[in-house]
Amino acid sequence: MEELLNLLTDGRSRTIEMLAGELGTTTDDILRKIDFLERSNIIRRVATSYPENETLLKKKKKPVPVCSGH
Repeated sequence: MEELLNLLTDGRSRTIEMLAGELGTTTDDILRKIDFLERSNIIRRVATSYPENETLLKKKKKPVPVCSGH
């Protein structure tokens, strides 16, 4: 679990498949662990989508990670 948490909080974005590959496990296992971490308030999911005509540059917003540690 600690290895997953380290990957989730290192500032790089990854797909569930990438996380599973890096940790040598299944996507189902990664999803279960992320769900546990979210429900335990150890991490939280952060929305990263913007309206169709809006970009980060137009609003001068900084991108945010999908998951971040508390």
